Amino acid sequence: MKKSMELWRHDHTTGALTGEVSGRTASFALHDHLYTTTPLARLSIAEIYRYAISLVRGTHNVVETHALSDAGALDVQLSWD
Repeated sequence: MKKSMELWRHDHTTGALTGEVSGRTASFALHDHLYTTTPLARLSIAEIYRYAISLVRGTHNVVETHALSDAGALDVQLSWD
């Protein structure tokens, strides 16, 4: 998880990505970025996270849900078999 946050900072000039993985679930929050401003952008970035997790060995049937928090952050929840 730490590596993904470092990569975000390296590749993006705005926004902050936080997250955690526990068992067969992961949660991410994206703050202060254009990807949080429209429904299509939120759906797109959430799908990118889902797809990335699906490429990890041992993950199957990765399911994604996302929502915009009251603070304007994109909250993405992932779970898998």
